[in-house]
Amino acid sequence: GDLLGLDDDDEDDSPPAKESGSPPPSVAKAVLLGPQQPGSKGGTGLGVKGTVLSHQGRPYLQLLVANASQQQMSGWALQLNKNPFGLAPASPLDLPALDPSKSAETSLALVPNKLSSGTPPSLPLMLQVAVKNNVDIFYFNCPFEISAVLVKEPAVARDAFREKWTALGESKHSAIMAMAGAPLPADAVVAALGPLNVHVVAQRNADTFDAIYLSCKTTNSDVLLVEISVQKNGNGVQVAVRSENAAQMAPLFQSMVVRIFNLQKR
Repeated sequence: GDLLGLDDDDEDDSPPAKESGSPPPSVAKAVLLGPQQPGSKGGTGLGVKGTVLSHQGRPYLQLLVANASQQQMSGWALQLNKNPFGLAPASPLDLPALDPSKSAETSLALVPNKLSSGTPPSLPLMLQVAVKNNVDIFYFNCPFEISAVLVKEPAVARDAFREKWTALGESKHSAIMAMAGAPLPADAVVAALGPLNVHVVAQRNADTFDAIYLSCKTTNSDVLLVEISVQKNGNGVQVAVRSENAAQMAPLFQSMVVRIFNLQKR
């Protein structure tokens, strides 16, 4: 993954595949596998919650596993299926032997562009996961958002943004209209998206709306140019995206914005 070298040009000089620095904070997780769901040989008792998140510009698979069986679980291993972003484990699954009714959390660094399926990404984004232990092999899907595969990359320069936006044109353009529960301040948009590696290029204040121009880059080097317009005297929001692969990438970005700001698509 030479692309991960992009993450390391400022403060972090660690090798991409190593989990150096602080591990990701524990975040909210979805139920991925219920303890009653059988593995490939009919074994049960493994409960899994999980998510894929970005931490310091790198994707991680964070799992909370629980042993609801009557025996100790050990001998852990994990595999991922091929996927559009090529995400692969950077190291083996690190979990202790778990006695009945015990649980443990782990964060597994992922390396992009290693296990590529050769298919374009689509909603909902999913990682297909297999976890093996002494009881069985368990299969489950882990949904994630595009923010998990956005790299640490400065905003595109204003002039370059304008040139690229024009060059991409209407054929590489996708926009949605939505409604917020209350007027959405431009500052709130900037504050929420910045930590996700979506950075402001410029802002423009018009009479009836504020426009925010942003850029971001995925682990597979897809640059997304974004215009978010928020109504000043109402709750309207427009999210426009231009990209070489706008048909696939725009819905991924727009769905993230809809969720973050609790928008209703029109």
